[in-house]
Amino acid sequence: MRADQGQHTRTGKRVNSRVPIAIRWTEDGRPRTIEAKTIDTSSSGCLALASQGIEVGQGVQLVNLINGNECDARIVRHGQPAGSMWELGIQLDAPSDEFWGLDF
Repeated sequence: MRADQGQHTRTGKRVNSRVPIAIRWTEDGRPRTIEAKTIDTSSSGCLALASQGIEVGQGVQLVNLINGNECDARIVRHGQPAGSMWELGIQLDAPSDEFWGLDF
């Protein structure tokens, strides 16, 4: 395992899906927001591709840009697969099928 990836903690059934999301957090006292797209989702989180990495352990707020739902979450993994895109493993603080609008 690479040092920058965090611990592998996949739980539950995952569904391949491309959901546009916004990720919001505070860094150095300043609010930050980036948009990303999921690779797969589950009721407990997702794997997403984003234009920048976010520190493992960072608390974030996710916004599902399809249905407008918001939830608190945490970055549990990050790595740079190719080019300028970062893989982010994101775990929802309170797992919910409603956030994604999908049945798992």
